[in-house]
Amino acid sequence: MAIIKSSPQFLVVALKQSLHVLAKNTGNFFTYTREYKSNIKENEQQLDSAAFSPNYKYFAALYSDKTLVVWIVKNGDEGFEQHLVIDVCRRSTSIAFDIDDRCLYVADKSGDLYAYDMEKALISDEIEPVLGHVSMLLDVAVTEKYLITADRDEKIRVSHKKMPYLIESFCLGHSEFICQLCCLNEDLILSLSGDGSAKLWDFKQGNVLQDLVIVSKQEKTENDEKSNEYRFVPSLVAYNSTLNLLAIACNAASKIGMYKFADNALEKMYDIEIPDNGSLLSMSFDNSTASLYLLNSCSTNLNVLKYKCSSSSYALESAEDIISLNERIAQDSFTVKTYEQLFKPPMNGIKKYVDFYKKKHEGKLFCKPNPKKSKVTG
Repeated sequence: MAIIKSSPQFLVVALKQSLHVLAKNTGNFFTYTREYKSNIKENEQQLDSAAFSPNYKYFAALYSDKTLVVWIVKNGDEGFEQHLVIDVCRRSTSIAFDIDDRCLYVADKSGDLYAYDMEKALISDEIEPVLGHVSMLLDVAVTEKYLITADRDEKIRVSHKKMPYLIESFCLGHSEFICQLCCLNEDLILSLSGDGSAKLWDFKQGNVLQDLVIVSKQEKTENDEKSNEYRFVPSLVAYNSTLNLLAIACNAASKIGMYKFADNALEKMYDIEIPDNGSLLSMSFDNSTASLYLLNSCSTNLNVLKYKCSSSSYALESAEDIISLNERIAQDSFTVKTYEQLFKPPMNGIKKYVDFYKKKHEGKLFCKPNPKKSKVTG
């Protein structure tokens, strides 16, 4: 994966082997590189997730060799300082900080959610999960009182943070895996799914308030004709809580839908077309401004775009620091996240068997006797 994240001070482009950090106020650049464990082949090296903590005290990145790296965010002249390197229990999929920055939650492929204390210098190897699903966890979101987890089996679970075994509700309604969660306030959450929709939930009650069609009927028809690897999946979301603007897009898309969040509902405002046939990889809002940063690929090169957004319009901005950042990341290697392994297997084969036994039961099919096994008596 290639991920872009923005804070008031920094813009970060996280890649599988490097972390590029731009200090917005000073224009300083910092680059941090890493080496994978020796048992990880080059084609298996991947960045799985990355996030700032809510108060921008920490930045964390999760890698495919089961390593979680946490940096302390310093001022614009000093960049980041490595704080913790954690060997997680299993291959993980997503991370999210608690609202007070003290705890980092890690969701893994076995369906477990782990909590790591950021104030402890040493991490115990024997750590117990705080909760578990029966299928792969794909995302986690944290509010003041709740842990919200989404899995491959179309399920969103809302658990009490202090007592995770106590379940407040389930949000059920998607027909494919749920790949992204975005908290809009203490009561509402948005979910993105492989079924092509985005749903707005009153998560405490488990009720759908709004169902958005992100993948059109035409695109769904094209999806059915494609292999899973190239399907459109709504998987990218960025929220500006100051302006109440929400950006939603599909993986590798060339278009972003902009929505206004008001009165517990989302209203479509306009689309942003990515120039030069770029394919969107990641996006992030700067909450302190109206800037939306996009990380996209043009041919084999990475490229960062900066847009100034409002409720009714947008404008592409050119800045020297963004140009310099693009020069630094242009030739870096990266992987594109795909979702082919998460789709349900096709039901065509099962349907044939069901139809066969239906016809047999209705007397429309008869088995011819085998003459070699027939016994004649007289």
